[in-house]
Amino acid sequence: MRRAIARNGTKFALALMAAILVGLVAAGSDGRGFRQAQRIPTPELLSEGRDASSFKGLGGLALDQPIPIPRPDVKAALETIFNRWGKGDTRLALNANFVNRDRLADLIRDLAPRDARLRVLEVANIEVLDQAIQPGKGPNGRDLLISRVATTATTQLTFTDRVNNRFQTLSGTNDYVIQMFHAIRREGDQ
Repeated sequence: MRRAIARNGTKFALALMAAILVGLVAAGSDGRGFRQAQRIPTPELLSEGRDASSFKGLGGLALDQPIPIPRPDVKAALETIFNRWGKGDTRLALNANFVNRDRLADLIRDLAPRDARLRVLEVANIEVLDQAIQPGKGPNGRDLLISRVATTATTQLTFTDRVNNRFQTLSGTNDYVIQMFHAIRREGDQ
């Protein structure tokens, strides 16, 4: 009889523990509710089957064959953006169509250490996503080449850690999509 009670007591204890665990899991999920998938805002093509120059904001005459953008130009563009970041005017370096542009600029201004500097160590994997020419829109009436370029860059962030009062250096590799403008010569221009 004792064995039957002990066996039944063990079964009861296991059943009770299982019920408590199920109750905790169910209570936790009920309290949080279901998570909803939210779409990440991205640029969209205006219509299916059109070239990438149909993205909003690029404008101009789309090019069939992209003109390669030299690595030093891409590095210089990134350095310009990062120099603005260090001075607190990131908003000026971001395209007006950049999703949550003001929010990002405010977060960087509020959260980044004042002495923080971000610099480009290396630029790799440059790919021209799309390009267009705006005739006569460049300086001195030249044509303006607008390029949307994807690149991978290794960067370094340096700052003084206020908590530990130590100089910190952080390196990282990130992908960037930048819009670049170049004045180009028309055939026959000197």
